[in-house]
Amino acid sequence: MKKWLSKDGITSDESENIIKTIFKRHPQLAPALRNPFSANFIAQYIMNNDGKRPESYFAIFDNYIQKRLQEYDEEIRSYGLTYV
Repeated sequence: MKKWLSKDGITSDESENIIKTIFKRHPQLAPALRNPFSANFIAQYIMNNDGKRPESYFAIFDNYIQKRLQEYDEEIRSYGLTYV
C-alpha cells in the first residue's frame, strides 16, 4: 500500500500516516488502499485537498471527476457543451 501511494508523490512517512488514519477513522475506505487503482485515487484526493483525508468513496470519485472536468474544460466548451 505504501508503495502505491509513494508513486504519486507522497513520502513514505506520509503514506504510513495516511494508511493509519484511514484504517482508524475511515475503515470503510481501507479496502480501497489494497487496490493500486483506487489507492491512486486516494493519493490524488490528498494531493488536491492540501493533505486532507477523504471521508467517503463519493468524495474520492467526485474529486477525480471534478479534476478531469477542469482539465478538459476548454475542450468541452469548444464542442458547445455545458455543465448541468
